Amino acid sequence: MKFLLIGNPCFNNALRSLGHEVKMAARSSAYPSNIPIDIPITALPTALDTILTALPQNWQPDWVVLCDESTFPLVSGLESSPYPVAWYTIDSHIHFKWHPWYASVFDYIFVAHKDYLKNYRIAGRKAKVEWLPVFSNPTKDKYLNIQKIYDISFVGTMNPILNPKRVEFIEALKKKIPLNVAQGDYVEIFNQSKMVVNQCVLDDLNFRVFEAMACGPLLLTEDTDNGLKELFTDKKQLVLYQPNNVDNVVELFNHYMENEEERKKIAQCGMSDVQTKHTSHTRAMRVVEALSTIPAVQILENRNKNMSEIKLNTAKVMQHVALVYLDQSETEVDPARSEGLLSVCKNYLTIYRDLSTDI
Repeated sequence: MKFLLIGNPCFNNALRSLGHEVKMAARSSAYPSNIPIDIPITALPTALDTILTALPQNWQPDWVVLCDESTFPLVSGLESSPYPVAWYTIDSHIHFKWHPWYASVFDYIFVAHKDYLKNYRIAGRKAKVEWLPVFSNPTKDKYLNIQKIYDISFVGTMNPILNPKRVEFIEALKKKIPLNVAQGDYVEIFNQSKMVVNQCVLDDLNFRVFEAMACGPLLLTEDTDNGLKELFTDKKQLVLYQPNNVDNVVELFNHYMENEEERKKIAQCGMSDVQTKHTSHTRAMRVVEALSTIPAVQILENRNKNMSEIKLNTAKVMQHVALVYLDQSETEVDPARSEGLLSVCKNYLTIYRDLSTDI
Protein backbone atom coordinates (compact mmCIF):
# COMPACT_ATOMS: atom_id res chain seq x y z
CA MET A 1 0.00 0.00 0.00
CA LYS A 2 0.95 3.64 -0.42
CA PHE A 3 0.67 5.97 2.59
CA LEU A 4 0.97 9.73 2.82
CA LEU A 5 1.76 10.32 6.50
CA ILE A 6 1.24 13.78 7.97
CA GLY A 7 2.47 15.04 11.34
CA ASN A 8 3.94 12.65 13.89
CA PRO A 9 6.27 10.17 12.10
CA CYS A 10 5.49 7.39 14.60
CA PHE A 11 4.60 4.86 11.87
CA ASN A 12 7.11 6.05 9.29
CA ASN A 13 9.85 3.46 9.82
CA ALA A 14 7.44 0.67 10.70
CA LEU A 15 5.39 0.98 7.52
CA ARG A 16 8.51 1.19 5.38
CA SER A 17 9.99 -1.91 7.05
CA LEU A 18 6.74 -3.76 6.34
CA GLY A 19 7.26 -3.10 2.63
CA HIS A 20 4.83 -0.23 2.10
CA GLU A 21 5.54 2.96 0.17
CA VAL A 22 5.53 6.01 2.44
CA LYS A 23 5.81 9.73 1.89
CA MET A 24 6.16 11.85 5.01
CA ALA A 25 4.93 15.44 5.42
CA ALA A 26 5.92 17.04 8.71
CA ARG A 27 7.51 20.02 10.40
CA SER A 28 11.28 19.57 10.02
CA SER A 29 11.86 21.73 13.09
CA ALA A 30 9.87 19.35 15.30
CA TYR A 31 11.86 16.15 14.69
CA PRO A 32 15.48 14.93 14.63
CA SER A 33 17.39 15.25 11.36
CA ASN A 34 17.52 11.46 10.93
CA ILE A 35 13.72 11.33 10.43
CA PRO A 36 13.11 11.15 6.65
CA ILE A 37 10.73 14.01 5.80
CA ASP A 38 9.79 14.14 2.14
CA ILE A 39 7.60 17.25 2.28
CA PRO A 40 8.42 19.87 4.93
CA ILE A 41 5.46 21.68 6.51
CA THR A 42 6.52 25.28 7.04
CA ALA A 43 3.23 27.17 7.36
CA LEU A 44 0.36 26.75 9.80
CA PRO A 45 -1.81 25.41 8.43
CA THR A 46 -0.52 24.08 5.11
CA ALA A 47 -3.10 23.26 2.43
CA LEU A 48 -3.43 19.58 1.57
CA ASP A 49 -3.32 20.55 -2.11
CA THR A 50 0.17 22.00 -1.54
CA ILE A 51 1.34 18.69 -0.09
CA LEU A 52 -0.26 16.62 -2.85
CA THR A 53 1.34 18.81 -5.52
CA ALA A 54 4.75 18.13 -3.93
CA LEU A 55 4.37 14.35 -4.28
CA PRO A 56 6.32 12.58 -7.06
CA GLN A 57 4.56 12.55 -10.41
CA ASN A 58 1.98 9.75 -10.72
CA TRP A 59 2.46 8.79 -7.04
CA GLN A 60 -0.98 8.56 -5.42
CA PRO A 61 -1.57 7.41 -1.84
CA ASP A 62 -4.07 4.72 -0.97
CA TRP A 63 -4.54 6.52 2.37
CA VAL A 64 -3.65 9.87 3.87
CA VAL A 65 -2.91 9.29 7.55
CA LEU A 66 -2.67 12.16 10.05
CA CYS A 67 -0.75 11.17 13.17
CA ASP A 68 -1.41 13.35 16.19
CA GLU A 69 1.52 15.40 17.49
CA SER A 70 -0.62 17.25 20.04
CA THR A 71 -0.90 20.41 17.96
CA PHE A 72 -3.76 22.21 16.28
CA PRO A 73 -4.52 21.07 12.70
CA LEU A 74 -1.33 21.18 10.63
CA VAL A 75 -3.17 20.78 7.34
CA SER A 76 -6.27 22.36 5.88
CA GLY A 77 -8.51 20.81 3.24
CA LEU A 78 -8.45 17.22 4.53
CA GLU A 79 -12.25 17.18 4.33
CA SER A 80 -11.95 17.53 0.53
CA SER A 81 -9.17 14.98 0.09
CA PRO A 82 -9.51 12.90 -3.11
CA TYR A 83 -8.11 9.98 -1.09
CA PRO A 84 -9.37 8.25 2.05
CA VAL A 85 -8.17 9.96 5.23
CA ALA A 86 -7.37 8.32 8.58
CA TRP A 87 -6.39 9.84 11.92
CA TYR A 88 -4.37 8.43 14.79
CA THR A 89 -5.35 10.61 17.73
CA ILE A 90 -3.02 10.31 20.72
CA ASP A 91 -3.71 13.23 23.06
CA SER A 92 -7.51 12.96 23.11
CA HIS A 93 -7.43 13.52 26.88
CA ILE A 94 -5.88 16.96 26.32
CA HIS A 95 -7.67 18.19 23.18
CA PHE A 96 -11.18 17.01 24.03
CA LYS A 97 -12.64 20.48 23.35
CA TRP A 98 -12.14 20.36 19.58
CA HIS A 99 -11.26 16.75 18.64
CA PRO A 100 -14.92 15.63 18.52
CA TRP A 101 -15.64 18.26 15.85
CA TYR A 102 -12.52 17.39 13.90
CA ALA A 103 -13.42 13.70 13.95
CA SER A 104 -16.08 14.21 11.28
CA VAL A 105 -13.32 14.93 8.72
CA PHE A 106 -11.91 11.40 8.84
CA ASP A 107 -12.92 8.12 7.25
CA TYR A 108 -11.18 5.92 9.84
CA ILE A 109 -10.06 6.92 13.33
CA PHE A 110 -7.63 5.18 15.66
CA VAL A 111 -7.86 6.40 19.27
CA ALA A 112 -5.00 5.86 21.72
CA HIS A 113 -7.09 6.26 24.89
CA LYS A 114 -9.95 3.82 25.11
CA ASP A 115 -12.14 5.88 27.44
CA TYR A 116 -12.41 8.57 24.74
CA LEU A 117 -13.69 6.38 21.90
CA LYS A 118 -17.21 7.79 22.26
CA ASN A 119 -15.95 11.32 21.54
CA TYR A 120 -15.00 10.30 18.01
CA ARG A 121 -18.18 8.54 16.96
CA ILE A 122 -20.00 11.28 15.08
CA ALA A 123 -23.71 10.96 14.27
CA GLY A 124 -24.40 10.79 10.55
CA ARG A 125 -20.91 9.56 9.65
CA LYS A 126 -20.02 5.92 9.07
CA ALA A 127 -16.37 6.37 9.91
CA LYS A 128 -14.97 3.43 11.82
CA VAL A 129 -13.42 4.18 15.20
CA GLU A 130 -11.18 1.75 17.06
CA TRP A 131 -8.85 1.67 20.03
CA LEU A 132 -5.14 1.59 19.16
CA PRO A 133 -2.96 2.11 22.26
CA VAL A 134 0.41 3.80 22.07
CA PHE A 135 3.52 1.66 21.97
CA SER A 136 7.29 1.34 22.18
CA ASN A 137 9.75 2.13 19.41
CA PRO A 138 11.84 -1.04 18.89
CA THR A 139 14.66 0.84 17.17
CA LYS A 140 15.11 3.00 20.29
CA ASP A 141 13.49 1.38 23.32
CA LYS A 142 15.88 -1.51 23.93
CA TYR A 143 17.33 -3.56 26.75
CA LEU A 144 21.04 -2.67 26.91
CA ASN A 145 22.21 -5.13 29.60
CA ILE A 146 24.16 -2.47 31.51
CA GLN A 147 24.76 -1.98 35.22
CA LYS A 148 21.85 -0.89 37.39
CA ILE A 149 23.03 2.24 39.22
CA TYR A 150 19.62 3.64 40.23
CA ASP A 151 17.12 1.93 42.51
CA ILE A 152 14.23 3.86 40.98
CA SER A 153 13.91 6.63 38.39
CA PHE A 154 11.42 9.00 36.84
CA VAL A 155 12.07 10.60 33.45
CA GLY A 156 9.59 13.22 32.27
CA THR A 157 8.64 16.87 32.13
CA MET A 158 8.61 18.63 35.48
CA ASN A 159 6.62 21.79 34.84
CA PRO A 160 4.72 23.20 37.84
CA ILE A 161 2.47 25.24 35.55
CA LEU A 162 1.50 22.48 33.10
CA ASN A 163 1.39 19.65 35.63
CA PRO A 164 1.53 20.81 39.24
CA LYS A 165 0.24 17.48 40.59
CA ARG A 166 3.17 15.64 39.01
CA VAL A 167 5.73 18.02 40.47
CA GLU A 168 4.15 17.79 43.91
CA PHE A 169 3.98 13.98 43.72
CA ILE A 170 7.57 13.49 42.51
CA GLU A 171 8.99 15.96 45.01
CA ALA A 172 7.16 14.17 47.82
CA LEU A 173 8.55 10.83 46.66
CA LYS A 174 12.10 12.19 46.60
CA LYS A 175 11.84 12.92 50.30
CA LYS A 176 11.06 9.29 51.12
CA ILE A 177 12.96 7.15 48.59
CA PRO A 178 16.17 7.59 46.52
CA LEU A 179 14.31 8.65 43.37
CA ASN A 180 16.45 9.68 40.42
CA VAL A 181 14.64 12.38 38.42
CA ALA A 182 15.61 13.41 34.91
CA GLN A 183 14.21 14.91 31.72
CA GLY A 184 14.95 14.22 28.08
CA ASP A 185 16.50 10.98 26.80
CA TYR A 186 15.30 8.06 28.85
CA VAL A 187 16.71 4.87 27.31
CA GLU A 188 20.00 4.73 29.21
CA ILE A 189 18.43 5.81 32.51
CA PHE A 190 15.65 3.24 32.26
CA ASN A 191 18.27 0.57 31.54
CA GLN A 192 20.30 1.72 34.53
CA SER A 193 17.27 1.54 36.87
CA LYS A 194 15.90 -1.36 38.86
CA MET A 195 12.49 0.31 38.86
CA VAL A 196 10.79 3.16 37.01
CA VAL A 197 7.82 5.10 38.36
CA ASN A 198 5.29 6.51 35.91
CA GLN A 199 2.89 9.38 36.56
CA CYS A 200 -0.02 10.04 34.22
CA VAL A 201 -1.77 13.15 32.93
CA LEU A 202 -5.55 12.87 33.19
CA ASP A 203 -5.37 9.07 33.54
CA ASP A 204 -3.68 8.62 30.18
CA LEU A 205 -2.09 5.36 29.05
CA ASN A 206 1.10 7.09 28.01
CA PHE A 207 4.17 6.20 25.98
CA ARG A 208 6.28 6.00 29.15
CA VAL A 209 4.48 2.78 30.14
CA PHE A 210 5.70 1.00 27.01
CA GLU A 211 9.08 2.75 26.77
CA ALA A 212 10.02 1.85 30.33
CA MET A 213 8.91 -1.77 30.15
CA ALA A 214 10.75 -2.28 26.83
CA CYS A 215 14.01 -1.24 28.52
CA GLY A 216 13.77 -3.85 31.28
CA PRO A 217 13.11 -2.23 34.68
CA LEU A 218 10.11 -3.01 36.84
CA LEU A 219 7.43 -0.41 36.09
CA LEU A 220 5.36 1.11 38.89
CA THR A 221 2.47 2.96 37.26
CA GLU A 222 -0.85 4.48 38.27
CA ASP A 223 -3.92 2.27 38.49
CA THR A 224 -5.82 4.02 35.70
CA ASP A 225 -8.41 3.22 33.05
CA ASN A 226 -8.09 3.76 29.27
CA GLY A 227 -7.53 0.04 28.72
CA LEU A 228 -4.39 -0.40 30.83
CA LYS A 229 -5.69 -3.50 32.61
CA GLU A 230 -6.85 -5.04 29.33
CA LEU A 231 -3.24 -5.03 28.16
CA PHE A 232 -1.39 -5.85 31.37
CA THR A 233 -2.02 -7.57 34.69
CA ASP A 234 -0.95 -6.11 38.02
CA LYS A 235 2.08 -7.92 39.47
CA LYS A 236 2.52 -9.95 36.28
CA GLN A 237 3.96 -7.47 33.75
CA LEU A 238 3.95 -4.33 35.91
CA VAL A 239 2.88 -3.09 39.34
CA LEU A 240 0.01 -0.67 39.94
CA TYR A 241 -0.19 1.99 42.63
CA GLN A 242 -3.05 4.22 43.67
CA PRO A 243 -2.83 7.59 41.90
CA ASN A 244 -1.04 10.32 43.87
CA ASN A 245 -0.53 7.93 46.80
CA VAL A 246 3.07 8.54 47.84
CA ASP A 247 2.98 6.06 50.73
CA ASN A 248 1.70 3.32 48.40
CA VAL A 249 4.66 3.84 46.06
CA VAL A 250 7.09 3.85 49.00
CA GLU A 251 5.62 0.58 50.26
CA LEU A 252 5.91 -1.04 46.82
CA PHE A 253 9.44 0.28 46.35
CA ASN A 254 10.58 -1.21 49.65
CA HIS A 255 8.90 -4.54 48.90
CA TYR A 256 10.54 -4.97 45.50
CA MET A 257 13.94 -3.83 46.74
CA GLU A 258 13.74 -6.60 49.32
CA ASN A 259 12.39 -9.18 46.84
CA GLU A 260 14.79 -9.07 43.93
CA GLU A 261 13.75 -12.28 42.19
CA GLU A 262 10.08 -11.28 42.23
CA ARG A 263 11.00 -7.85 40.85
CA LYS A 264 13.11 -9.32 38.06
CA LYS A 265 10.45 -11.87 37.12
CA ILE A 266 7.75 -9.20 36.67
CA ALA A 267 10.13 -6.88 34.82
CA GLN A 268 11.19 -9.67 32.45
CA CYS A 269 7.57 -10.59 31.72
CA GLY A 270 6.68 -6.95 31.05
CA MET A 271 9.66 -6.45 28.75
CA SER A 272 8.85 -9.59 26.78
CA ASP A 273 5.20 -8.60 26.37
CA VAL A 274 5.97 -5.08 25.15
CA GLN A 275 8.73 -6.13 22.78
CA THR A 276 6.52 -8.74 21.10
CA LYS A 277 3.02 -7.24 21.26
CA HIS A 278 3.20 -3.46 21.76
CA THR A 279 5.59 -1.85 19.29
CA SER A 280 5.24 0.61 16.43
CA HIS A 281 5.52 -2.38 14.09
CA THR A 282 2.62 -4.32 15.64
CA ARG A 283 0.47 -1.18 15.68
CA ALA A 284 1.39 -0.38 12.06
CA MET A 285 0.39 -3.92 11.08
CA ARG A 286 -3.04 -3.29 12.61
CA VAL A 287 -3.36 0.02 10.76
CA VAL A 288 -2.62 -1.69 7.45
CA GLU A 289 -5.02 -4.52 8.23
CA ALA A 290 -7.83 -2.11 9.09
CA LEU A 291 -7.36 0.30 6.19
CA SER A 292 -6.98 -2.36 3.52
CA THR A 293 -10.50 -3.73 4.07
CA ILE A 294 -12.60 -0.73 2.93
CA PRO A 295 -13.09 0.22 -0.75
CA ALA A 296 -12.03 3.80 -1.47
CA VAL A 297 -15.13 4.45 -3.57
CA GLN A 298 -17.41 3.57 -0.67
CA ILE A 299 -15.40 5.78 1.67
CA LEU A 300 -15.51 8.84 -0.57
CA GLU A 301 -19.22 8.41 -1.29
CA ASN A 302 -20.00 8.36 2.41
CA ARG A 303 -17.89 11.45 3.03
CA ASN A 304 -19.52 13.38 0.18
CA LYS A 305 -23.00 12.56 1.48
CA ASN A 306 -22.10 14.21 4.77
CA MET A 307 -20.03 17.10 3.44
CA SER A 308 -22.23 19.88 4.85
CA GLU A 309 -21.94 18.49 8.36
CA ILE A 310 -18.21 17.87 7.90
CA LYS A 311 -17.57 21.44 6.77
CA LEU A 312 -19.66 22.82 9.62
CA ASN A 313 -17.65 20.87 12.20
CA THR A 314 -14.35 21.74 10.53
CA ALA A 315 -15.33 25.41 10.60
CA LYS A 316 -15.92 25.12 14.36
CA VAL A 317 -12.41 23.71 14.77
CA MET A 318 -10.80 26.48 12.74
CA GLN A 319 -12.72 29.15 14.64
CA HIS A 320 -11.66 27.62 17.98
CA VAL A 321 -8.00 27.52 16.89
CA ALA A 322 -8.11 31.10 15.60
CA LEU A 323 -9.46 32.33 18.92
CA VAL A 324 -6.74 30.47 20.86
CA TYR A 325 -4.00 32.06 18.75
CA LEU A 326 -5.68 35.45 19.11
CA ASP A 327 -5.69 35.10 22.88
CA GLN A 328 -2.04 34.05 22.87
CA SER A 329 -1.06 36.99 20.67
CA GLU A 330 -2.77 39.42 23.03
CA THR A 331 -1.01 38.05 26.11
CA GLU A 332 2.43 37.60 24.53
CA VAL A 333 4.89 40.28 25.75
CA ASP A 334 7.38 39.86 22.90
CA PRO A 335 6.14 42.03 20.00
CA ALA A 336 7.64 39.88 17.23
CA ARG A 337 6.21 36.67 18.67
CA SER A 338 2.84 38.37 19.24
CA GLU A 339 2.75 39.41 15.59
CA GLY A 340 3.62 35.85 14.51
CA LEU A 341 0.80 34.39 16.61
CA LEU A 342 -1.63 36.93 15.18
CA SER A 343 -0.57 35.98 11.65
CA VAL A 344 -1.32 32.30 12.35
CA CYS A 345 -4.65 33.34 13.87
CA LYS A 346 -5.55 35.08 10.62
CA ASN A 347 -4.64 31.97 8.61
CA TYR A 348 -7.07 29.81 10.55
CA LEU A 349 -9.70 32.56 10.54
CA THR A 350 -9.55 32.71 6.72
CA ILE A 351 -10.18 28.98 6.50
CA TYR A 352 -13.07 29.30 8.95
CA ARG A 353 -14.68 31.97 6.80
CA ASP A 354 -14.17 29.97 3.59
CA LEU A 355 -15.76 26.88 5.13
CA SER A 356 -18.65 28.90 6.53
CA THR A 357 -19.33 30.35 3.10
CA ASP A 358 -19.42 26.88 1.53
CA ILE A 359 -21.97 25.47 3.98
